[in-house]
Amino acid sequence: MLAVGTFGVLVIGPGIVGYIPIMIVGALIYMLGIELLEEALVDTWGKLHRLEYLTVVTIVVTMGAWDFVAGIIVGIILACVNFVAQTSQKSAITATYTGQVALSTVRRHPLHARFLREAGKQTFVIKLAGFLFFGTIVSVEKRIRGLVDAEAFSERPIRFLILDFLYVNGLDFSAAEAFTRLNRILKKKGVHMLVCGLDITGEVATSLQNVGLFGLDDAVEIFQDLNSALEHCENEALKAIHDHKETSPAGLSPSEGNLSKSVLWRCLLLK
Repeated sequence: MLAVGTFGVLVIGPGIVGYIPIMIVGALIYMLGIELLEEALVDTWGKLHRLEYLTVVTIVVTMGAWDFVAGIIVGIILACVNFVAQTSQKSAITATYTGQVALSTVRRHPLHARFLREAGKQTFVIKLAGFLFFGTIVSVEKRIRGLVDAEAFSERPIRFLILDFLYVNGLDFSAAEAFTRLNRILKKKGVHMLVCGLDITGEVATSLQNVGLFGLDDAVEIFQDLNSALEHCENEALKAIHDHKETSPAGLSPSEGNLSKSVLWRCLLLK
């Protein structure tokens, strides 16, 4: 009926508006306002997240106290803040494990396999996912800094840190800069950062390249997949034990199967 009446006014002309009682026009506006308030505040009660509902209430109050445009601006700002607050609570790290759990698919000699399981303590893998930005990169940076913290590093030193970007679909400048800072910190501790799961021509790799993560100084090595990165770490560990056998005056025991943990540790001393 409202649509029919509106169309009738349109056809007849604006002159008929003068014959409509002001009380009816005021009541119509009042009813529309009540319906909008009910839709915004009552119907959404219990259906929205607490922060989202608080955003709606703030928008309504702002529109009532000032004007419609101010309410829209406040709503956009609060929506952005709400988005950052909610997404930052979800960690971008989907999984973490050491080289003792994650081994490459390369078939090794049994003695080498035993050695690599022990040496795997010094390889740490972090799998990342989602869009990395200033809200989610904080947890990643905190986790990596915790690995090289003085107390943690003295108890469990690492030699390789592998970051798997396979399920990362993008990152902003602040996140890319964070990885550059972390690489400098890791280099001071003698830890090598390795990156895998990246499309070299993709957006993520380009963003990291733009901040100099793959530059000549303190360059980070890139691998096609996690298996290739793990294989590289294993080869470096085997190379370390080979160099130790050549440089050690006493050499190793004839029975490599009885390699002690102290020998393994000396073979992989962080340089």
